[in-house]
Amino acid sequence: MRPFSFLSLFACSESEVAFQDVPEPLEGESTLSGRVCDPKTQTWVKGALVYTNLTDTEGVVLESRSATTDADGRWTLQELPDEVRYGVWVQYRNEMLDYFEVDIPDGENVSLPDPFCFGGSASAVAVITGGWDDLSTLLPTFGFSDITVINGQSGDDLVEFLSAPEALAEYETIFVDGGTLEKDIFYGTDPVVATVTANVAAYVEGGGRLFASDWAYDVIEQVWPNQVDFFGDDAVPDAAQVGEPAPKVVASLTNGDLLAAAGGSEVDVAYDVPVWPLITSANDGVDVLMIGDAPYREGFDVYEQAGAPLAVRFFKGDGEVVFTTWRIAANATGPVGSVAGALVAGGF
Repeated sequence: MRPFSFLSLFACSESEVAFQDVPEPLEGESTLSGRVCDPKTQTWVKGALVYTNLTDTEGVVLESRSATTDADGRWTLQELPDEVRYGVWVQYRNEMLDYFEVDIPDGENVSLPDPFCFGGSASAVAVITGGWDDLSTLLPTFGFSDITVINGQSGDDLVEFLSAPEALAEYETIFVDGGTLEKDIFYGTDPVVATVTANVAAYVEGGGRLFASDWAYDVIEQVWPNQVDFFGDDAVPDAAQVGEPAPKVVASLTNGDLLAAAGGSEVDVAYDVPVWPLITSANDGVDVLMIGDAPYREGFDVYEQAGAPLAVRFFKGDGEVVFTTWRIAANATGPVGSVAGALVAGGF
């Protein structure tokens, strides 16, 4: 887990209120309550220890107040003297999850707004496997349990699945790893291509959710060619795969929920494959969720596209499509891992 930071949004700045010693007597009548969310699994944390210290003007701890989160991640610190700024620690097992500061005004009880948390997912999902991501392995760490794996590197298995609208309809979300088979399935002259693209489009229109990453961009480009403009000729497979590998691309978050998940406005995204798909622009109606200065290659020359979309989302009918230009497997920890978890879980 990374350190939480959402509660800092509700604390006053140091310039506004200085730390104060706790007045005598130490018993107070105010309370402070909140909730703890695991940013990786997006579930409420049960059994976390939340505590604060009552100190004098020299910082000597006189007493402490503590609480343990319940099954819904809720906690309440009681018998707090008011008109005091408190430092509050959140610990789960052997990890210190968060520290934040909050003021309790005269005669008030303070209840912090719930943090950004999707609450996990018990819904049935399918993963079409590929060679460049590993979502079937990662999804349990993001709170999913009912997972069906479709072999995306066997043409027969993949065609059978995508050719049956009733099979697609069983799943709330269908995840597509980068590196799935695409030729004569999502593009080409084989008659199955028209069937597959029509079925995937109808699945989303009917309320399904499609999540694709990295090299699976061809799925987005072929099924919804007018939503996202990828580099190169749309009719040429893999033409957009010109992105240069980079251990860190600074991505700016443009969605409020993702900002809350990350605890900041920027995250570092790793591009660890030889090439990756570059998005040049997104059309009207597409939510650009992350942008960054993207390095890409044309021939022997390397360029940089400023403010390139790195993750996008759009809605069709009652459903949703989410695409990241980066591999989830390479960005599953730290602040960007929390963003990945939010994107995978959806619901924002």
